[in-house]
Amino acid sequence: MSVQTLKRGFVLHRRDYRNTSLLIELFTADEGRLVCVAKGAKSAPRGRSALAALLQPFQPLWLGWVGRGEVKTLTRAEAAAPSIALVAERLYCGFYLNELLTRLIDREDPHEALFVFYQQALADLASEPLDAVLRRFELRLLEELGYALDLQSDRQGKPIEPVHDYRYTPDQGLNPVPGLSVSLNDPVAALHTGARMRETQIADDAVCEAAGAERFAVETSADKTSPDKTSPDETSPDKISPAITQAAATEVMISGGTLQRLASGAPLQRGDLAPARALMRAALAPHLGPKPLRSRELFRRPST
Repeated sequence: MSVQTLKRGFVLHRRDYRNTSLLIELFTADEGRLVCVAKGAKSAPRGRSALAALLQPFQPLWLGWVGRGEVKTLTRAEAAAPSIALVAERLYCGFYLNELLTRLIDREDPHEALFVFYQQALADLASEPLDAVLRRFELRLLEELGYALDLQSDRQGKPIEPVHDYRYTPDQGLNPVPGLSVSLNDPVAALHTGARMRETQIADDAVCEAAGAERFAVETSADKTSPDKTSPDETSPDKISPAITQAAATEVMISGGTLQRLASGAPLQRGDLAPARALMRAALAPHLGPKPLRSRELFRRPST
């Protein structure tokens, strides 16, 4: 590829391939998700070549590749902008976004609008409230997949009322809860459904969906197989069996006020965070399937 045909992209995931190379999962603006072999990227001592240092998650890139098969050969990589600096739980949330894309976007299926939204979400993660950024991205991702959530009307087509509460199930959508007019954001009212809500929350009242594992970003095990024989899912970071089981909620209680703020993009209140998180986990669960998200794993582990 010439300079004029370099494509915008990000590394979603990478792992060692043989002795000197890297197998990288890319998200590109023009061609969607791709797998490339970066030959010789680890040829410097301890794999710290300039190319290996560049091919990291959250680094905007100009990329070139060749190949007609499922696994391409990377020919060029240049920094398109400074790397987006994410630390601590913000870094973990970035890995969560990467894993959602890896799991839910088909290979070589372009999503240019989603690419732009993803790049903005990474920038927002560096400074904005995490829950708000994650919920916006999840909603947009479902929309891009053709499964947009209708947060403005219930199953009967009636407008969402802020003083009412609703029950969400993936197969039925939002149904008003008869007889409840006190918002579940009220701690007293929430006691009646707290057990169900706790089943869908991340431990320790976490503020993001992710488990931030550097193991998701950089795998250290060398792959001895030929890239030409790579199966469609072989390079996905979720290929390794996880140590935890993802809770896939089938029913979520949520207030009309929370739904309205989610739909409008208004700032989420403290009482919105847990039900909004539970709603999006339930909405994503049918598309993610039973395989757990590996990016949540270390977030559940006690800090050392």
